[in-house]
Amino acid sequence: MRILAVVPYPPRADATHGGARAAAGLLLGLARRHPVAIAYLRESGEPPLDGELRDQADAVVEAAMPNLSESVWAQRRRRASAARRGRPTWAAERSVPELHLRLRELARTWKPDVVQLHSQIASVYCGDIPEVPRVLMVYEPGAAHVAAGRRGLSPRLDEAVWRRFERRALRDADTTVALTERDREALLGLGQPGRIEVIPLGIDMPLEPLDAQGRDEVVCFVGNFRHTPNVDAARRLATAIFPRVTAERPGARLRLVGAEPPPEILALAAERIDVAASVPDVMPELDRAAVVAIPLRLGGGMRVKTLEALAAGKAVVASAAAVEGLDLTDGVQIRLAEDDESFAAAIVALLESPERRVRLGGAARAWAERNAGWESRVDEHERLLRSLVEPR
Repeated sequence: MRILAVVPYPPRADATHGGARAAAGLLLGLARRHPVAIAYLRESGEPPLDGELRDQADAVVEAAMPNLSESVWAQRRRRASAARRGRPTWAAERSVPELHLRLRELARTWKPDVVQLHSQIASVYCGDIPEVPRVLMVYEPGAAHVAAGRRGLSPRLDEAVWRRFERRALRDADTTVALTERDREALLGLGQPGRIEVIPLGIDMPLEPLDAQGRDEVVCFVGNFRHTPNVDAARRLATAIFPRVTAERPGARLRLVGAEPPPEILALAAERIDVAASVPDVMPELDRAAVVAIPLRLGGGMRVKTLEALAAGKAVVASAAAVEGLDLTDGVQIRLAEDDESFAAAIVALLESPERRVRLGGAARAWAERNAGWESRVDEHERLLRSLVEPR
C-alpha cells in the first residue's frame, strides 16, 4: 500500500509532545512495511522530521509555519475571522498555502492508495487529496482541545466552533481512529455516521529499564507546558499535593520538567521545587526520579507520558485520566489516586520504601513489554488500512 500521511507538526521520536512522538512511532512502523509519504508543517526553530523516519520514507514534503507574532488586536481579528469560517484558531493557523500547494503536487505525482490525517487539524488539507480512502487519527477529541487551552474568542464559542469543525472532519474521513473507548464515545456523541475504530498508542520500548529506586526523594512530573492539562496538573502537584508530601518527607524534592513553561509554572520554583524547561533528554530526569507523579484532570486521549514512565520501569502515581485506555491494576503496576490527600499519601508511601518502588517499577516494565510496544499496534493499523484499500 502507498500511504500518504499529513501531519501538522514534525513527527519525531524525541519530540516535546506526545502526538508527534506517537505519529513518528506509527509512521516508522508502517514505513518499514509499505511505501510512505509524509507531508508536515514545521515551526521556526522546531527540529525537522525524525532522521530515521526520513530515511525510511518514500517521499517527504515540509512546509514552514508562518510567523504569527502580532499585536493582541491582530490576534483577536484573526481568531474572529477563523470562527466565521467555522475553524478553530489552531486549525486556521495551520492551514498554510505552501503545504496546500505542495500536498496537491505530491498527491498528483506520488498517487497514494490511502491517506492518514494525523489529528483533526490535518483535515483542513482534505481538499488537496485525491478520492482515496481517508483515515482520521484523533489523538484527542475536540472538546478536550477546548479544555486544553486552544483558545480563540471565548470558551463557549470555542466549543461550538470545535464541534462543527470536528463533525466536518469526521464526515470527510472514511474511518476515524480513536485511542480509547472514552474518546470513541465522545466522537460518537457528535452524531456523525461512520466507522470509528479504537487502536491504542504504542511506544518505543527502552532497551533497559531505568533505575526503579531513583534517588534523593525526587518526585518528577514530565509534560509539554504548551498543553494546558499539563499546566493544570503541574500547578496542582506543586501547590496542593507536594506540600502534603513535604509535611511527611521534608527532604523530598519536586521537579517539573517540560518545554515552554508559562510564567505561572516558572513562578512555582521554590526551595524544594525545580522547574526544568526544555531539557535535551527527559530520560536522565526519569532515571533520577524516585516517584513519577501524573495528577491529570483535563484533556482526553491516551497519555504518552504515562506509557513512557511505565516502560522505563518507574514507580508511578497517577489519576484515572492519566491511565485512560490502559488495563492496569492499582497497587500492582501503578498507584492510582484522585484527591490531593490520597495522591500525597501514595507518593509518601513510595518514598518511604525503596523495595516497594522496585516492585512496582518491575511490574510496570513487565506490563509495558507485553502491552505497549509498537509492533502489535502497527499490525492493527495495517489491517485497518488493508480493509479500506483492498475493496478498491
